[in-house]
Amino acid sequence: MWSIGVILYIMLSGKPPFNAASEPEIMKKVKRGTWAFTGDVWPSISEDAKDLITKLMEKNIDKRIDAVTALAHPWIKS
Repeated sequence: MWSIGVILYIMLSGKPPFNAASEPEIMKKVKRGTWAFTGDVWPSISEDAKDLITKLMEKNIDKRIDAVTALAHPWIKS
């Protein structure tokens, strides 16, 4: 589900959520789970889409939504 969140982020923004100068730096960010909706495109993206991405990319697996919940999300339904 986390990977789907990353792919959705890339599809909507055209950029990866984890960006850095080197592969080790990117991996540090991935492991920390630090990312943000940065860039010019995000103000035009719906709050529902951002909510779904946030829930999919939740670092804590116990808090991350599952596939059934994701498919029932308002952004998917709309």
